[in-house]
Amino acid sequence: AISLSPALDVAHEWLVRTLERSAETERARAALARWSQQSANPGVRARAALRAAEHAMAAGEELEARERLAQATEHDPELGEAWVLACELAARGQSEGAVRSLCERALSAIEPGVHSARIALRLARLLEVAGD
Repeated sequence: AISLSPALDVAHEWLVRTLERSAETERARAALARWSQQSANPGVRARAALRAAEHAMAAGEELEARERLAQATEHDPELGEAWVLACELAARGQSEGAVRSLCERALSAIEPGVHSARIALRLARLLEVAGD
């Protein structure tokens, strides 16, 4: 079905869920990556990219996870879950300035709520350490 209609979200979802339930995580991650490119709906593309990032993180593939999270926030700039994970990953290996910049971008993109509170707390801690 996907080869006939690459934008058919229900077929992608079925394939991904089947692969996840079969513990074929590498194939599920690849299927999610394809889905995040092929869906006609930007929100669906963002959610698929977020799921691919979560799989990549579980596999210890932080660079791929960062790429997928960037893709997710590009497709849906208001996807707070993706911003939270992106800020957490950035804090693990990027410079303080890069983390601060990412957190500030996230806060300007998402509505106030649980996700923005987590990011604001991280940013406040960075600013406190920097003495700003």
